[in-house]
Amino acid sequence: IWGDAATADLELVMQLIHLYFTAPRFTQTALDSVLDSDRPYIADPLSDPDFASYDAFVRARYGDDERYLLVPTAAQIDAITLASVERAFRGRFSNASDWVFVLSGDFDPDEVVDLARRYLGTLVGDGGKDDLGPGAPSMPAGITDVTVKSGTGDTASLSLYFSVAVDGSRYESVYADLLTQVVTNRLTTHIREELGASYSPYAATYLPRPPDLLVETYVFVSGAPAERERLADVLRADLRALPPTG
Repeated sequence: IWGDAATADLELVMQLIHLYFTAPRFTQTALDSVLDSDRPYIADPLSDPDFASYDAFVRARYGDDERYLLVPTAAQIDAITLASVERAFRGRFSNASDWVFVLSGDFDPDEVVDLARRYLGTLVGDGGKDDLGPGAPSMPAGITDVTVKSGTGDTASLSLYFSVAVDGSRYESVYADLLTQVVTNRLTTHIREELGASYSPYAATYLPRPPDLLVETYVFVSGAPAERERLADVLRADLRALPPTG
């Protein structure tokens, strides 16, 4: 659960969290809306270029691990019922004993403690804890290169993904944020402003949650199809020019 609000609305946020655990609502109309939004991608996964490229990346990175697939199969989606969704939801939210709530912001600590006691401390919990279970599948060996042809129009995109193991030190999230800013600034200055070859290149470096001790970097650049190879060369050169760290 993640969210933010004005300090004056903090109690309302607490109330909503409490209701999320204790009084969730399940309607067939809402479920049908979600399932209907997925069906076009199942029927024709190449119809949306953004979805098609990301789907190809997910399958190249995670293989057939069903935890990471973007949409279910047609048979799986037909088997989803309101009862099965409610059962899965209550299985995750009926026991709050192993949840950790973190609040930060401009508020009175004593007031927050009082609100937490009333709205979080009264959630049902039996004292048990869930195991994390297995982490993500191992990275594919070597370099994986996938080309996806999808959609219409004179547009192409290039995505690069890198992943390396880390040791879980306390400053890794700070380093990840710093790397995101440095690479994005380099791409913006060189590829967009100097070359004019792409409108909105960006990079993102983040740390997945345990038990996966990895740092992952995703780089995205869009441009004209005829420029794709040149963009790839420029992008790789920019990344190689980053100073190594010890």
